[in-house]
Amino acid sequence: MPFHFLLTSGITFAADEEYLELRFRVLNSLMLVGLLSTGLFIGLDWTGINSLGHRQLAATQANLLLTALLMVALRNRKQLLRPISTTFILVNLMTYTSALIWVTNDELRVLWFHLAVMFSCVLLGSRSGLTMTALSIGLILMAQPLMAPPFTPNALTTLVISLLVTGFGAFTYTRRSESAFERLRMSNIELRALASRDPLTGLLNPRAFGDIANQLIRISQRKGQTASMLFIDLDHFKHINDQYGHATGDIVLRAVAQELGNHTRKSDVLGRIGGEEFLFFLPDTTADSAREVAEKLRLAIQAMRISLADDTQIQVSASIGVSQSLPTDSTISALQRRADQAMYLAKAQGRNRVAG
Repeated sequence: MPFHFLLTSGITFAADEEYLELRFRVLNSLMLVGLLSTGLFIGLDWTGINSLGHRQLAATQANLLLTALLMVALRNRKQLLRPISTTFILVNLMTYTSALIWVTNDELRVLWFHLAVMFSCVLLGSRSGLTMTALSIGLILMAQPLMAPPFTPNALTTLVISLLVTGFGAFTYTRRSESAFERLRMSNIELRALASRDPLTGLLNPRAFGDIANQLIRISQRKGQTASMLFIDLDHFKHINDQYGHATGDIVLRAVAQELGNHTRKSDVLGRIGGEEFLFFLPDTTADSAREVAEKLRLAIQAMRISLADDTQIQVSASIGVSQSLPTDSTISALQRRADQAMYLAKAQGRNRVAG
């Protein structure tokens, strides 16, 4: 198994899930390190180099087993990140607390609590880090009477203050990181939107339309469903540009795009592929149903009255070609070509009509 898939639990993340992927990587990295470190502690105890005592050895072995189970449970389960992160941190916190009580000959065992605070901030968010700070301090204070010997007042004061500093520092850093990732995510969304949209009409551009429609037609083929495509071409658009200017032509294109958008279902895909040409992909739609949609679109476009600044009104019409997918269509290329041919047939029959 590639190390990348081990750290991401075999999950493929969307482009806007960078921070979620980071948390998966951190959690899996920590669980791997946890397995190695607890295994090392167990091995050193068995060899007599670093004795934990039978109670702490049992707690460490339980930690090892639970960490392994959590790592397996996280595989391909994106929705379990937070509960598994919480469980992992609490399991380790209990192990640290038991070491605090039972391994009194280890003067540096309290350092683990600082790691728990920092990692909880990264895995669960900045506010959870503050909660973990308070919980760690509370557990240490409750364990104090059970320790032999307990921490001196000076040591306890230093420990509590250092945990507060660690918690505040981790909170501040994580808070800024979360904010930076959110700004980056929103910027990426805006960039992807700009890269996928036609700047004039706001519809999908040819590349984005093709990517989405190709995915949908493959889904339709797997389900044994048919899909249809409409090729929409505005009639005499060159005449509009020549008579009124390209700025007016742009107004017409935006108005038509908005009208087409008013007639789309959530499952439909609408794009502008250039000039006065639009493509309309209809999943799970037969040719007969597609022709009905095309006729409604044709009538809607014909009924439009586009007003200019000087109160001039422009009327437009469209020729629409219809095609239905075949079992051999693995992409939209052939489907689009047939719709294009049907559109030219509509032009040849007198324009402002549906063919195919």
